[in-house]
Amino acid sequence: MIRFPLIVGIVFIHSYGYQASFSNGVHGIKQINQIGLFLQILFSQVLGRISLPLFYLISGYLFFQSFDGSKRAYLSKIKKRVSTLLVPFLFWNILLLTVIILLQNISFTETFFNSGKKPILSYRAIEYVCAIFGIGRSPISYQFWFIRDLILLMLFSPVIFILARHLPKLSFFLLFLLWFFNINSIIDNEAIFFFYSGCAICTNGISTTRVDNYHWKLTITFLPCALFDTYNIMSHSMIPPTDSFFHKIVILLGILWIWSLTSEFIETWTSKRLQSISYISFFVFAFHEPLVTVLKKLSIMIFKPQETVIITFIYFLVPISATIISICVGVLLRRMAPSLYRTATGNR
Repeated sequence: MIRFPLIVGIVFIHSYGYQASFSNGVHGIKQINQIGLFLQILFSQVLGRISLPLFYLISGYLFFQSFDGSKRAYLSKIKKRVSTLLVPFLFWNILLLTVIILLQNISFTETFFNSGKKPILSYRAIEYVCAIFGIGRSPISYQFWFIRDLILLMLFSPVIFILARHLPKLSFFLLFLLWFFNINSIIDNEAIFFFYSGCAICTNGISTTRVDNYHWKLTITFLPCALFDTYNIMSHSMIPPTDSFFHKIVILLGILWIWSLTSEFIETWTSKRLQSISYISFFVFAFHEPLVTVLKKLSIMIFKPQETVIITFIYFLVPISATIISICVGVLLRRMAPSLYRTATGNR
């Protein structure tokens, strides 16, 4: 039920900002007022930032279901993820690389895809490999860094399983410190901590419904904290707010709050509607960029914003439009080219 709303949160993260880079410079407004900035930070940097850690938590939990640490179980899990993760990862990055090469060399579209960076046609062979696989940089379809890190975590899943089974408290504490104090390694500290947490919950038989009884307490705690976190980020210009200790606490509260919220909507109309479109979530995740960037640039060209109210309108218009367009394209592709859709979404 929560998969689709979490994807929308990611779309909002990528919609943050009040300027856009074109081939002829940066356009937008130079400064946004406090209300406009507060709204953007609240939706993109506070509420939206809950999506990724919660996705890692859920991914860890699901991966380690029926996992006993054996070689057979490991190979079975990895084999399945080749089609569900690796194939769409390669599909979207190779596709986008090809599309950007074409659009960078068409006069009508080059302004949207030439933002002062090195043209892709001038890449060396190793740069193409790095762009596709996200080596030393984000993948060319940059939202897929999440999938890249998830694949790496799954490759190291036997180690994670042993830690969760035999040293659950110590490993949880150490990985929490890495995340809380923003100490990064090859894999993002947030990815490691929350994927491990999902594993620990699963392998140690911790009930996922324990927070349901605390929904209202979490609500009256989380919402004021989220507002204060927004103010704190805005006051200290912390974008992204990865070094804020208070923000980390708000993320934890937000995860618990959203998880408890699901129990309130079970068997409701809202729950059924969200479940009915959850199948399209991965396609929206994959398709929304560079669509969001293009829509933002188009909106800035059309509206030529000089006031906060216009840029705030654009801020909400872009992610909503990108989500709707992604859904429509996904539904059409699923009907007209089901094999291609299955490849693009990992048989989802």
